[in-house]
Amino acid sequence: KRIYVERDQMFRKGAWLTRDYDPTAACAPNCTQITVSSAYNSGNLSVGQRIVIFDTFQPAEIPTAETATINNISAPVGNEITITLDHGFNNKYIASATNGAIDLSVGNKAAIGVTHPTCDNTLATGNTACYFQTRTDDIPNAFNDAFVEFVFPGDGDSLIPFVPPTTSSGGNLFAYFLITKQWFQHCLSGADVHCTTSNYILAVGGNSVTPAVGTGTVFGVTASYAKTSMVLGTQVENSGGNPANINKSTTGHEFAHQFIVNPCKDDRHDGNTAWCGSASFKYCGVGGSTPVLCLMNPDRDRSLGVNRFDLIDLLNGIAASCTNSYEDGTVPPVTYNPPAGAIRQDIDPLP
Repeated sequence: KRIYVERDQMFRKGAWLTRDYDPTAACAPNCTQITVSSAYNSGNLSVGQRIVIFDTFQPAEIPTAETATINNISAPVGNEITITLDHGFNNKYIASATNGAIDLSVGNKAAIGVTHPTCDNTLATGNTACYFQTRTDDIPNAFNDAFVEFVFPGDGDSLIPFVPPTTSSGGNLFAYFLITKQWFQHCLSGADVHCTTSNYILAVGGNSVTPAVGTGTVFGVTASYAKTSMVLGTQVENSGGNPANINKSTTGHEFAHQFIVNPCKDDRHDGNTAWCGSASFKYCGVGGSTPVLCLMNPDRDRSLGVNRFDLIDLLNGIAASCTNSYEDGTVPPVTYNPPAGAIRQDIDPLP
């Protein structure tokens, strides 16, 4: 099997335009000003920051992207603030807003992202100062066991607008995936957040999601119907463990959800040990005497740096049929028959 991955990175700081910027209109004497949403702006934007302006037709990562420096930020007026820059822009940027509120049904999703002094608007691997990223460098170690290759061609990789922290309730996550879909260049079709692709998935470095009470820390979220997996950078970095290893573990875990492993479990997780995680296999080469847990086990040590599945997830799948709800909640319950739930057994290309 071969799966292709588009990788998008979210700005850590930024804002969405609520009014079009049009240098061809009669903008004088305010051609150095843009109007953005005031929501969630505390500690986000400040005077002296360098910003890049972009939309879905004029991306942030291209060499000709336009930048400016923030000279002044007004007090909020309703849902908006006015930002005065050191100079205006040459191109037109179309906001996705209605009456000062973000509205993705209109416009070109114009936004700004902060790029200075800590980084620039590039897609350099490892540049975490200004963007949330996924760490995909351990994916081969996890998925080669199922003879599945992930390819990262770079085509379509994008910088996407800052999205403030949200909650993990269905409607909020739906809105989150609706935003990321706007930059998913390999999403060919699909209503609302659903995507049909030619064997592509989208890996997004995102902000944070606050789970429902009692569900613990959420390090990532996946919607296989949207072909999107997101690693939540704020939770990863504030976890107290090894951020790089936690990111790698979360990325592999979320990619596995694209194959709908453990379909008979509501959360698609398991409590198993990795196939190599016992004494017989020297605990996946780690040594010691502590079993190495499966990548789909929520109790695994994400900081360990060892990411392996169990044989059920890799090759065998479920042993008996079951009926369970589909993850988006809009499709009637689905009957899963053996060997459903095995990464190797899933159809190619991914549905």
